[in-house]
Amino acid sequence: MGAWTAMAGGVVRAGAVVALAIVLGAEAPAPGGTVEMTVLGVVSPSATFGLTRHLLGIPGVKTMRFDLQHGLATMQLAPDAMVTDEQLREAVRGAAYTPGDIRRIPPGP
Repeated sequence: MGAWTAMAGGVVRAGAVVALAIVLGAEAPAPGGTVEMTVLGVVSPSATFGLTRHLLGIPGVKTMRFDLQHGLATMQLAPDAMVTDEQLREAVRGAAYTPGDIRRIPPGP
């Protein structure tokens, strides 16, 4: 039957996600781990509330912290979460900020 993954566009088979990523030239995300993302335009501690709400609203994002000095959002993903870069960028845009570079750190052994 295969694994199914919930994504912003609906529910798809896990194999379809990989195929879609290859067709679009995107890298398929590995499940779980940590994601670091630069966010531009956040200038005060109170401004992080909306950003936090949007990023934690992505299914699979378990925790999020924001380093205001460096403009860096760090998210811990659930072990089986398949969060895409585009989901992260859309959440940041939804909070009225500009997404920057994304770095993925795979889960440890």
